[in-house]
Amino acid sequence: MTMVGSDGWCVCATQENLIAYAQGYSDEFADGHPAVVKPEDRQWSYDPAFPLAEMVEPNGRPFDAVAWSAEYTAVKQAWAEQGEPDRFDDMEGWWLSSPHEEPMILVEGADGKIHKWDGFHRIGISMTHGATHVPAVVGRRDHKGT
Repeated sequence: MTMVGSDGWCVCATQENLIAYAQGYSDEFADGHPAVVKPEDRQWSYDPAFPLAEMVEPNGRPFDAVAWSAEYTAVKQAWAEQGEPDRFDDMEGWWLSSPHEEPMILVEGADGKIHKWDGFHRIGISMTHGATHVPAVVGRRDHKGT
C-alpha cells in the first residue's frame, strides 16, 4: 500500500522503491570516495525537512551554506553571460514552490557523513533563498558494518 504525505511525496514507499529512486545517482563520486556505496546497503527514508547543516561538502568538510550560495550564483551568472539569463528560472520556480516533488538524494557514506548524490542546483537555490531544511530521500547505514 502506498500513502502520500501532506507534502505530496510518498512517505511510505518501500525500500525497493526508494532504492530504485536513488540508484541512478550512486555514481556521483569516483571510486575510493566514502560516498561510493551500494544503494541496497543502506536503509532509505523520506525526510520532508532534512537539515542541510548535517550534510558535508564533496571534500568531506562541514557544509558551507555561503559557499553553496556563491557557487550557484556564479553558475547563474555564467549562463547569463553566455546568453541564457533565464536558464534556471523555471527550476527555481518549481523548486521554491514545490520542493517535495523532487527530493534531493543524500547518503551516509562509509565515513559516517551525509553526502549529496543528487541536488546541487536545488541546494544552491535553497541556500540563496534562505532555506535551511529541504525534502530529501536519505540512505543511512544499518550500523551492522555496512
